[in-house]
Amino acid sequence: MNECEKREKYSDPVFLNTDFELAVMNAAKLILGSHITIRGCFNHLCQSSYRKLQELGSPERYKTDEAFRKFCIMVDSLAFLPLDDVKNGMEWLKKNIPTGAEDFIIYFDKT
Repeated sequence: MNECEKREKYSDPVFLNTDFELAVMNAAKLILGSHITIRGCFNHLCQSSYRKLQELGSPERYKTDEAFRKFCIMVDSLAFLPLDDVKNGMEWLKKNIPTGAEDFIIYFDKT
C-alpha cells in the first residue's frame, strides 16, 4: 500500500482472490477495509492441504489409502458448502475422521 501511495495510486478494491487462510483474510479486511469481498482460490487450498500432508508424512498414504484420500478431499471440499453449512460439515468430518488424520484436521480447522 505504501508503494501505491508513493506513486499516487489509491486502490479501493472490491474483490480479493486469495487462499482460504483466516490470517490473510483478516489482514486484508484490516488493510483494505471491511467492504472487500474475499474469494478463496480452491487450487491454492488444495496445494496447501497437500503440503501439510507431506509435512505430516502422509503423501504415500494419500496415494494408496482410498478412504484416507476421500476424507482429505472432503476436507478441501468444505469450500463448496454454503457458508452457513461449513461449521456443520467440519463437525461431521471430525466425527468421521480416519485414524491418523487427526493432525491434518486440526491444522485445517485452525487455518
